[in-house]
Amino acid sequence: MITANSLKEFFDSLNKKEIKKAMDSAKDYILFEAHIFNAGGYATIKAKHYSEKKERKATDNGNVFCDKDAFLQLFNESESENKHLKKYV
Repeated sequence: MITANSLKEFFDSLNKKEIKKAMDSAKDYILFEAHIFNAGGYATIKAKHYSEKKERKATDNGNVFCDKDAFLQLFNESESENKHLKKYV
């Protein structure tokens, strides 16, 4: 589950390729998913078109589904130092 306490760690785990693919996409929304294991976790992002069904499924599973502006605002608030995301702010 993505929480205020885990945001920085999850933003830091995003790689250049997936950031570029999602942020340069013509799709306006981002699915920000947490993948958690016993020894830690990481996050992934994917660009999506909006639908209530996608948003409900994401939030029901503790993930984030938001537009790109809201995603970048969360990034700023997380205090992450991910250089690949900083170029989109």
